[in-house]
Amino acid sequence: MKTFAIVFLSLFVSKSCQSKKDMVDKNDTVTAEVSETKPTEEIIKNDKTETQEKGTMVVYEAMSRGYFAKIVFQNDKLSVSKDRNNTEKGDPISITAAEASEINKLLKAVKPQTLPSLKWPTEKRFYDGAAHANLTIIQNGETFVGGGFDHGFPPAEIEKLVNKLVSIAEKK
Repeated sequence: MKTFAIVFLSLFVSKSCQSKKDMVDKNDTVTAEVSETKPTEEIIKNDKTETQEKGTMVVYEAMSRGYFAKIVFQNDKLSVSKDRNNTEKGDPISITAAEASEINKLLKAVKPQTLPSLKWPTEKRFYDGAAHANLTIIQNGETFVGGGFDHGFPPAEIEKLVNKLVSIAEKK
């Protein structure tokens, strides 16, 4: 009986090792196939080129445990997404030419290079007193991401732009 058990376990272990070897061989094949596709750098360059052609893009995001909002302004159009799981497809909001012009004017007053170094006026997001918010500006193929601030209390340098985006999004 012991002999039978030893032979059975030996076969079981050898088959298990063979299965793992097959999986490793398949993963190497998949890796080789993936490496033959376009390099990541090329994909990023294409995305930047598309963004440059479309002009400047402004993305405002605010989130907490029970709240999410993403406002995107691009090509004089505004879209808002309240769904945390599907942020790519925002609901388009119709804005007037005057509103678009005002947003563009406020955007020109903002220096995107300074976004990461802006200081937030409050720290309510640290204790769930406010949603965490951030502003991202994509301009001339470069992405400028802010350092974060409390929703409703943006840094003074971007306050007018953020408040305008939020007020238009909330009205519609």
